[in-house]
Amino acid sequence: MTAPTSRHEMADEEETQTVEIPASLAASVERRLAATQFESTDAYVTFCMTRLLRELEREEAGPPMGETAPSDEEVRDRLESLGYL
Repeated sequence: MTAPTSRHEMADEEETQTVEIPASLAASVERRLAATQFESTDAYVTFCMTRLLRELEREEAGPPMGETAPSDEEVRDRLESLGYL
């Protein structure tokens, strides 16, 4: 997926809306923006939110057909083998 790199490109793709976030979160986004190839905060936040929502939707859908989620015992065994328990 190629994220839009400017507010103008985002506007061309889809109508936009304004969302308010705490100033401290906006400052964190601005700091991280410098380490990305995004040209605007809007493009970076749009990309991040799209990826996060896609991941949450996958989690809510459950494991792919043919796969089952690990049991609590399997998870506990794995955590113990990694030294977390």
